[in-house]
Amino acid sequence: YPNEVSHVMSAYEQLGDYYFSKGENEKAESNYRRSISFYKNNGRSGTSGIGDIKLAETVFNAGKSNYYQELYYLLTEKFKQTGGQLMLNDEIFRYYSVLAKISSALEKKEEAKEYSRKALSFAENKDPQLDNYPQFNIVNLSDEELNKLTDILNKS
Repeated sequence: YPNEVSHVMSAYEQLGDYYFSKGENEKAESNYRRSISFYKNNGRSGTSGIGDIKLAETVFNAGKSNYYQELYYLLTEKFKQTGGQLMLNDEIFRYYSVLAKISSALEKKEEAKEYSRKALSFAENKDPQLDNYPQFNIVNLSDEELNKLTDILNKS
């Protein structure tokens, strides 16, 4: 039942997005976890393909430091194992940005700096990726995010 599985994965991810937008982090986290639980056996087809990044952002923003090591593993090792691929600048930025923050919190200083450097380079790139949609996938970096990534980059 491949179609049904992809619909379920997508539904869980969309519920996660909805709850995240409402500030209901516990419900968002639960639904993102359900969505990405399908990745290993079913791939990412039928979803945005970045449910694990969304989960990491949700958990990190909630300050659940006891999950940071799990998230680091999820975004580094498991991301590759489950077919994670990023092609769009805003998604690549989100990936490196959350990894920089998690790495910094785990005191992985060199990794944090490298991820921060990569995130900032994607934020600086304002070249359109799609000719018909010049504003699509341009990173809109908030001052807060810029300051956080710059702080990570400048830590000794």
